[in-house]
Amino acid sequence: VDTSVRHIAVKSLAQLSDDTMHSLINLLLDLIDEDIQVRVKAATTIGELGDKRPVNLLRCALSEETPVQSAAALSLIAMGEDPLPVLIERLKKDYSDQTVDTLVNIGKAAIPSLRQALQGDDYRVQIQSVKALGALGDTQSIEFLFELLTHNETQMQKVAAESLVQVSDDDLRLLTQVLLNLISGDVNERAKAAITLGEIGDDRAVELLQHTLE
Repeated sequence: VDTSVRHIAVKSLAQLSDDTMHSLINLLLDLIDEDIQVRVKAATTIGELGDKRPVNLLRCALSEETPVQSAAALSLIAMGEDPLPVLIERLKKDYSDQTVDTLVNIGKAAIPSLRQALQGDDYRVQIQSVKALGALGDTQSIEFLFELLTHNETQMQKVAAESLVQVSDDDLRLLTQVLLNLISGDVNERAKAAITLGEIGDDRAVELLQHTLE
């Protein structure tokens, strides 16, 4: 339905409704406003009201690559709805990292779905899930992230290393930063990183060094 038609329909309903419905409809109008901040506020307020009648409109907002997506997801959770399956699916099409930001905003509740997504065979979903787990500081994924450092795609190696830097303790963070230089640095940086890894003497770096030399 065209946006202008929806505006007319909602305005017509507002004229026929009681005060409670009138307030809700005004929020719905704001939710389809052109101003993103107005829409974010509307999505947040709908969640605070707890009225489930606009739930489908909030679900539609999950397909956006704007902060409205995040506000809609949090409101759906407040209403007892689960936006995670839709958001994980959105990772296949998310080229702005907005869905990653939304999952991070959801917090630890998103971690099981992200770990499950890593077991799939969609490369883009895996990349985005690794980013989100790093931003969430999921320490239980450290071993799996280390395994990804020997992935056959350099981009996956780099994202895994960046996430490890975010979730690691000081010693492991130093090691991971060196590994990141080994993966994505220029020739001089990679040579220096290889020497540094030898000096550190951490067994966890051996497999990556071997993989790099192949």
